[in-house]
Amino acid sequence: MKNDDSVKILDFIGKAKEALDKFLRQVPRLKVTSNLALKLISTIDYIDYGFDFSFEVTDKTTLWTILGFAKNTSHPSRLINALLKFANLSKLGKVYVVLVVPWMSEKLESQCLALGLGCVDLEGNGVLRFGNMFARSTGKPPPKQEIQSLKSLFSSKATRVLRILLRDPKHFWRTQPLADAAEISLGYVHKISIALEERGWLEKTRQGIRLSHPKDLLETWQNSYTPLPRAMFYTLKHGKNLQESLLGNDGQHWIYAGLSASDWLAPLVRQPNLQILADEIGIAQLETRLELKPVSSGFNVVIFLDQESNILRDRFEVASGIWTSSPVQTYLELANGNDRAQEAAQHLFKERIAPAWETI
Repeated sequence: MKNDDSVKILDFIGKAKEALDKFLRQVPRLKVTSNLALKLISTIDYIDYGFDFSFEVTDKTTLWTILGFAKNTSHPSRLINALLKFANLSKLGKVYVVLVVPWMSEKLESQCLALGLGCVDLEGNGVLRFGNMFARSTGKPPPKQEIQSLKSLFSSKATRVLRILLRDPKHFWRTQPLADAAEISLGYVHKISIALEERGWLEKTRQGIRLSHPKDLLETWQNSYTPLPRAMFYTLKHGKNLQESLLGNDGQHWIYAGLSASDWLAPLVRQPNLQILADEIGIAQLETRLELKPVSSGFNVVIFLDQESNILRDRFEVASGIWTSSPVQTYLELANGNDRAQEAAQHLFKERIAPAWETI
């Protein structure tokens, strides 16, 4: 097993070296003069940092040593300690550090730049900034393996666990109670826990497991989120008459969603349309209560369909008999909406979600 792991590490280092070499050679006004081996180790004090490969380049007037560090993970939360350590190398003169990973996200790119580091991935994305040189190439999608992994992590079944963990990230869970709460198998909870831990988003202690970086998880989920299917309706009811028709709800089959939910959770913008999330039973109830008529235009009621009741299970009671989608779910839906909805999402995060995560 150890030999297999060593082969995999060496294989990744080889691919990382090729990726950085290719990226450097594509930068205008930059010339790769040599692929350094061990000749400079005795003259420059960076051997203790354990770099994987290095290059010597010139930008017409200045000679630079480029140190490459290959890290077979793309998750910023797992790289932060290494990034902070590598940042110290910038003090050694004409030395520039480049992190090479499987895929460079926007967040990882910004973190590297903030610490004075470069970043290149195996897909061809990269950013370098040293001396008078700045080069950036982005837009290549993540590898299929990463896309498939995220699809699995954010599947309707897996998000049962994520919703519970994000509802109170400070809470420690034992796996069996977590499995019971999510109504899934213990083995599946274990699988999700491993995926979260690999990304540095989960911590394990004697007390149990809990999220260590809920914001990173939510941000990644937002970028991978698929908006819910929806249907448009028209009702003649409005104002007080409309509100009275919505009383007496236990949240089992329909709840306020989207901008209508944010009106209760963190009011910011007025929404002329009523937005509700419901299952099939809830839609039938609302059609009777509100005398709804399906329309393709001129609608004033939007109903999001919760096909597996995962979101309804995570409903949030804001007042007696008033139920909304959870702050996290409301944020996800709004953040993937129009400019008005995105503005409401940021306000919701600032006012309702972030304060609960401040000590994490």
